[in-house]
Amino acid sequence: MSMNSVLPVSYGDTKIALMPRDPLWMFVYWEISDSAKQYFAQKFSDDFVENSLALRVYDVTDIIFDGSNANRFFDIRVSDRLESWYINVGEFNRVWCVDLGYVLKDGGFQTITRSNVLALPRYGVCPEEDTQWASYKMFDNNFMEIIGNTSASFVNLTHKEFETEQTWGAKLDNSNLFKTPLPTSNFFAKPYRPPMKKSNAEGGDLFWLKADAEIIIYGATCPGASVTICGRPVPLEEDGSFATKFYLPDSTEHYVVEAVSSNGSYTKRILFEINKQTK
Repeated sequence: MSMNSVLPVSYGDTKIALMPRDPLWMFVYWEISDSAKQYFAQKFSDDFVENSLALRVYDVTDIIFDGSNANRFFDIRVSDRLESWYINVGEFNRVWCVDLGYVLKDGGFQTITRSNVLALPRYGVCPEEDTQWASYKMFDNNFMEIIGNTSASFVNLTHKEFETEQTWGAKLDNSNLFKTPLPTSNFFAKPYRPPMKKSNAEGGDLFWLKADAEIIIYGATCPGASVTICGRPVPLEEDGSFATKFYLPDSTEHYVVEAVSSNGSYTKRILFEINKQTK
């Protein structure tokens, strides 16, 4: 293709494509070949209406769409001269499909071509919480050797080397877990690499250190109960165990853990007062 070449106005195809813009908007573009226009004009000559081109937008969330089983649909009339449109779906966290077709005189809809199925980006904060933590067995003599390797070292660890937080309570008294600083979730996502020390010839002001802290609150209650920490609901495992983490600022912080029985008759509270001073 030469530098003076330009993209063609059309490719002679009949197709439609659906693309995401944000959680509420999607972009659709299409093309109808001349032969397809002639075919539908002849086949539905008695029912054909000028300027009857439309987009039929289907909500196909949680179904295998066959063209007739959508949760709901709505139509958007578009000009025959257009080849694209932005669609506001008006509802979050849904899956969509679009037909391009003609609205007939009797109110029927004749599909010309169908788009891909599209799940728009989810709206809001992910409900999943990181409650799976390495057991104290990770903090043995091999720990520093493990984190010194590449991230592949963590991928190769077997499932048996990890335990859920529900087994911690019985082992804390006999472990050295809290004698070793706990790594954050970002730490596990990418093994820490200390910065290379600069020689005096390069200047001592280039040597640096960064550190911060988090608090992990974990525990257990009766299965079926509800638990909040500082008023925020915390999901429970099937056995009633839970774990969550908070950033720890330089101040005195109060963390109230409250459990309410499934019938609402009983309430238990535990207060943690934690002071952090970075010096």
